Amino acid sequence: MPLRNILLATDFSAPADLALSRALAVARQQSAHLTIVFVETPAEASAPITPEAEVAALELSSLQRELAEYEERELATRVDRAKAAGVGASGVRKVGEPEETIAALASELDAGLIICGTHGRTGVRRFFLGSVAERLSRLAHKNVLVARGAAGDGRFHKVLVATDFAKAAEHALESALRVAAPDADIHVVNAWQYPVGSWGLSALGDRTGALGTLRGAITQAAAEQGAKIEAAQAAAGRPVTFRLIHGSPADVVTELAAAEGFDLVAVGTHGHRGLRRIVLGSVAEAIIRHAPCSVLISHSDSSID
Repeated sequence: MPLRNILLATDFSAPADLALSRALAVARQQSAHLTIVFVETPAEASAPITPEAEVAALELSSLQRELAEYEERELATRVDRAKAAGVGASGVRKVGEPEETIAALASELDAGLIICGTHGRTGVRRFFLGSVAERLSRLAHKNVLVARGAAGDGRFHKVLVATDFAKAAEHALESALRVAAPDADIHVVNAWQYPVGSWGLSALGDRTGALGTLRGAITQAAAEQGAKIEAAQAAAGRPVTFRLIHGSPADVVTELAAAEGFDLVAVGTHGHRGLRRIVLGSVAEAIIRHAPCSVLISHSDSSID
């Protein structure tokens, strides 16, 4: 099913405008409505207790009105840019903690995708999109696309999908296909590792072949599942290339993305730890932090239509 609603978080910074470029490309491709939200962190209230403090409070109030007017203009500018690009769009200003407010609005709008940038900030009201992006990917019930790297024409042309063959990974591939350009080069990678306790076999591997036997046993099933993914996607008209690489998942994905110039990495998550934690947790969070390109976090329990 195509995406109907997309939510873009902005703080009016350059990284957020990169995210806007990506959002416009996805929205055009999916014929989706784009809602652009700016979230202002609430200021701490304090009652003036001296004439000087009262004057300062009045000056601060005036400054806040000017800042609010600035934010309205900047938001309207980005909505106009979206409409000029042929995308139905609207703007929303909210007050609250960024990730909680964005997640709640995404649920309210039934947005199939949240898009944000990284490391953007504006003046006094800083919207630290780097940390917000990580927290949002844990908190939101929706898929989250963290935009990073050069935008180009806004579309994703080379996409890397991490898989462990679980349902969450299937959702990640489906989600990646939705946001990728129709002619995108799609690669699906499984990072395999020797089981804990098998390291001693490396000393015997050359003499007994035990390590090779173990490697074959581990990789054969993965190779077969990868071949099934390739066949299924070829039949659906969206061919993919399956790759099997030894190493830890986060290292394999981030190093491959950097070495071969991928512009999007997609990874699935499933379940929770505590209050909406990512269970692929350390893997997904490491990819968000270290991938040189945009990252799509796909929640297996999210509404993707």
